[in-house]
Amino acid sequence: MPADTAVEAETFDLVAALEGTSYPTTTVPIYLNIKAVADFHNLEEEAAALTDSAEDVERNDEILVEQAALREQILNSMLNIEMIGVPRSVIKAIGKKIEATVKDKTLINDKVNRAILIRSITKVSNRVGQTAEATEEAIDALIEKMTNEVYDSFIEAMWKLSFESMRYESTVTDPNFS
Repeated sequence: MPADTAVEAETFDLVAALEGTSYPTTTVPIYLNIKAVADFHNLEEEAAALTDSAEDVERNDEILVEQAALREQILNSMLNIEMIGVPRSVIKAIGKKIEATVKDKTLINDKVNRAILIRSITKVSNRVGQTAEATEEAIDALIEKMTNEVYDSFIEAMWKLSFESMRYESTVTDPNFS
């Protein structure tokens, strides 16, 4: 065994061994200024329909100016949502708790997804890097303001992280690595 990879009991450093290991993470950006996003896309469609006429060329230049202003508004409304995979044991516990307390069985999946999503969000920051507390109350308020499309993208990211977390858990408990 090469000297740089040898492990000796008297020199083993647990902190160093754990460095770089963690549940998977991801960052999902969202834009709060939905109107500016819609206006930007409407201008894109308008620009796509323009021709090479002098009048349309002038309108295209106006659209570019309008879009530059909208782009800045959109970027200023951006939040970066940092998420981490939730351990399988926590997902199971959340599911059991909700199944035991929710009478309407058609709501269980939505409530489980929401609870896991709240648990997976670790940090919320804005464009300039300022961070907000990721309390359950604050995250719940954020979720309430999300469009269905944005919420669905978060659920997708959450389940992807959950799958990666299960794979991570299997790897670190795999007897082949023991």
